[in-house]
Amino acid sequence: MPNNRVAILPPFPRAMGTYIPVNFKSSSFQLSEINITEKYKNSITALVLQLTKEMNVEELIFCGYDGYNGEITQA
Repeated sequence: MPNNRVAILPPFPRAMGTYIPVNFKSSSFQLSEINITEKYKNSITALVLQLTKEMNVEELIFCGYDGYNGEITQA
């Protein structure tokens, strides 16, 4: 496995518990909080947007993103 991979974990407590594969034990990062939204805090989108905020990313490009059913776009 390449050594440039990092596991990003949501803040504790995690809704689905915690399992970190052995290969990621020494290269994992836990977000301190999700404060970019009040809804869908457990979504991958919320995690990615929070991570980009904490990393001060200036540009983020979403491509081929279709991971949600209709209800999330209705909120």
